[in-house]
Amino acid sequence: MLDSTTQQVAKRFSLFELLLVIAILGLLSTLAIIIIGNERQKARDAARLEDMREFEVALQLYFNDNNRYPEARDPVVLGQGNYDCLAASGWSAAGCESIYLSDAPANPTSGGAPYKYTSDASTYRVEFALETKVGDRADGPHQLTPEGIK
Repeated sequence: MLDSTTQQVAKRFSLFELLLVIAILGLLSTLAIIIIGNERQKARDAARLEDMREFEVALQLYFNDNNRYPEARDPVVLGQGNYDCLAASGWSAAGCESIYLSDAPANPTSGGAPYKYTSDASTYRVEFALETKVGDRADGPHQLTPEGIK
């Protein structure tokens, strides 16, 4: 059995021990926040690349049926206004019939660079940006064209 002095010492932590535990917890929480932030960026970039695959397939199907791409001489923001879905008649607002793409996705980051589409009917370009390096693709601006992602 412990005497009363030993019991009192066993119940207390020194100031150094408390500060050490707090510092370790702070370091671990900082690392967790950094890791979670990086994973969120990677997830958004994965969503952007998947959006580009959807656009590519829809535009190719449209081209196969119409021998041209839907025209947009000036850059337009996909997923907004009259460019929400792709139908047999081209881009239009929600509620398309004979659809190739029922709901054009928008950039997963609010306030991020929107997906911009331009086309002269013989070719198209969708502009987008990645936050991080994904495989062999650097972060920053990219383009989807009939030849693929550049």
